[in-house]
Amino acid sequence: MTNSGSYSSLSATNNIQIPIKESEQIQQFHNYKKEEQKKEEQEEVYENEYSDLEYGTWIFDFFELPEHDFFCLVDDDYIYDNFNLVGIREQVDYYEHAFQVMMDWERTNLGILQEEDIPLIEKAAVHLYGLIHARYILTEKGQQKMIKKFKNYEFGECPRDLCNKYPLLPISLHDKINEVTYFF
Repeated sequence: MTNSGSYSSLSATNNIQIPIKESEQIQQFHNYKKEEQKKEEQEEVYENEYSDLEYGTWIFDFFELPEHDFFCLVDDDYIYDNFNLVGIREQVDYYEHAFQVMMDWERTNLGILQEEDIPLIEKAAVHLYGLIHARYILTEKGQQKMIKKFKNYEFGECPRDLCNKYPLLPISLHDKINEVTYFF
């Protein structure tokens, strides 16, 4: 069997030559290398970004939940800078309590709370962190973290064949919680 210009041949153990397009070989090699690099980068990012979290803190518990995979860790310096929190207080119920829960401050300042208020404060803390995160990812550091997550395929990959498993990026068309737009 002779090879045409666009084919190369592989020898099997029984000396049968199987024609395979060179472009397919190259694509297979690149896909393999991409997957290996993606695995290494995911391990590195996970170790670097989340290694500073203390076990048992609110933020550690927040990132342990699978529905929070799209978030990146917001630097404490960013959270403690009041300039970055301008306008958020009005959007979050129980803001003071939620901030204290989120930052794991002593709960002595929470005052006397009703038992039914605690789940509402936890929900408010999640909402607060989401609003802070939305602002944080617009900063240079936040964008770098999100780019790493994007390049590591942490948001998934496109299932369409023509996309060649291109990484996905989550978006929202609204800056208010629970607002959804559907496209048909």
